[in-house]
Amino acid sequence: MLWESQLRKDFWDWLDEFVSTGQAGWGVSCVRVHAGNRNGDVDVAMDGEDEQIWDLRVYCWGEVVEHIYYLLFVASRSKVKMAGLQWLDGAGEVVVQMP
Repeated sequence: MLWESQLRKDFWDWLDEFVSTGQAGWGVSCVRVHAGNRNGDVDVAMDGEDEQIWDLRVYCWGEVVEHIYYLLFVASRSKVKMAGLQWLDGAGEVVVQMP
């Protein structure tokens, strides 16, 4: 799913601020990972961001998955709707598949 660059920037800036200040709750964190980087190494360099595709990973407890989804929905101006978001367990198995 491609978003306009300003929406991506606004979304990430808001989410980063919200999570890093603790407003999302204890145990919630988020990172951007280059989509071609499947080994899990985090690379959050902003250089050339428009030419790159990023995966967003939000780490949270299972009890707050629904709330985190709504948070992402609002922050993205509903762009995550029908994006096929998934919540994975510690073994990498899909536990919750969102539309």
